[in-house]
Amino acid sequence: LAPATVQLHRAGMPMLWWLGDDAQGNVLVGGGNPAQVLSVKTTKATGGAEATTIFTAEELAVFAVLPRGKELFIATSPEGQIYRLDAERKAQKYFKPEAKYIWALAAGANGALYAATGSPARLYRIDGQGTGAIIFECDEQHIRSLQLSNNGWLFLGSSGNGYVYRLRPDGSEVSVLYDAPMDEILQVLPADDGTVYAAAAGQAGSAPQGAAGQPPEVIVVDDDEALQEGQNVTARPEDEALPALLLTGGPKAKSALYRISANGQVKDLWNARADRIHSAILEKDGTLLIGTGDRGRLYRVTADGSKTLLVELEVPQFTALSLDSNGNVLLASSNPGVVTLLRNNVRP
Repeated sequence: LAPATVQLHRAGMPMLWWLGDDAQGNVLVGGGNPAQVLSVKTTKATGGAEATTIFTAEELAVFAVLPRGKELFIATSPEGQIYRLDAERKAQKYFKPEAKYIWALAAGANGALYAATGSPARLYRIDGQGTGAIIFECDEQHIRSLQLSNNGWLFLGSSGNGYVYRLRPDGSEVSVLYDAPMDEILQVLPADDGTVYAAAAGQAGSAPQGAAGQPPEVIVVDDDEALQEGQNVTARPEDEALPALLLTGGPKAKSALYRISANGQVKDLWNARADRIHSAILEKDGTLLIGTGDRGRLYRVTADGSKTLLVELEVPQFTALSLDSNGNVLLASSNPGVVTLLRNNVRP
C-alpha cells in the first residue's frame, strides 16, 4: 500500500526550501520570495491545517532554519544574516557572516551553531552570544550542505568541484572523503554505521576536475504568469535580485546519489537525468527518502541501491523533506509552494 497524502498548505511564496517542526509539533517551512517562515498547525478535529507567518525579512529567501528548544535560528539570503526568533516569536539579528549566501545551519555543543555559506565558501562557528568565527574555508564557490553526525564529526558538501569534507567541530582534521564527478553536493547525510550518503547535481558530461568556483546555474521564477504556467526563466548568476534559486536545473542537468562506506569505498546508487534529486533525508532505520523533479516523486532507497516509488504528485519538484515526531513524511514542493503530509507512512 502506498502512503496517503494530505495537502496541508498551499503557500503564497512560490519556493519552499526548508521543512521541519518546532518544539510544539507545528510544521515549519522556510522559503521565498520574500524571505519567510510559516508555522502550519494541524487541527485534529477537522483534519485541516492553519498557517501563520511567524517571520519575514527584506531578504529574498530562507534556505535554513534551526529549531532549538522554543527558539528558532533563521538564515536569510542573499546578503543575509542569521536571526534569532524567541519563544514569543520576536526576531532579532543574531549574526551576519561575510558571505552572500547562508545555505545550512547545524547545532553544536554549549549553545553554539554552525553556518555553511557561499560566495565565499566558509564554515562559521557561532557561540551562544552570537559571536562567530571562521573554522573552515576553501576555494570552492559554496559550502552547499552541512550535517553533524552522532559521533561528533562535521560533514560538508561543496559546489564548484563537488567535494565531500569531514572535519572536527573545532575545524581540525579536515579530510576530503570524496571528489564527486559532479559540480555540487546538494546534501550530505552521515549514518550511524559510519556510512555517508551524498546527493550530487551537475551537468551531464561534466568532468570531476571542473573549474573551482564555477557558479551554479540559476533559475528564477520571473512573475506571476510564469509561476501559474509552471515555467522557469533563466537569469544570470550575478543577478542581485533573484527571488529563488534552483541549483539543479537546465536541460543537461543530472543528479546522483553516492554511498561512501566507512572504509572509503564509494558506490553509485543513483544516476539519472529524468528524476533529478532535489532533496534527501535519512530515515531512522537507515534507508533514504529522495525527492525529485522535474516530476514530483518521492522514492525510498536502501543501502544497496534498491529503489521504491512511494508517491508521485502533480508538482514540478520536491525541494525539501522532513520527518515529523510520529515518523510521517513531510514534503515541500516549489513552483507552486505546497506542503504535503504522508499521513500513513506505509511501506509498499
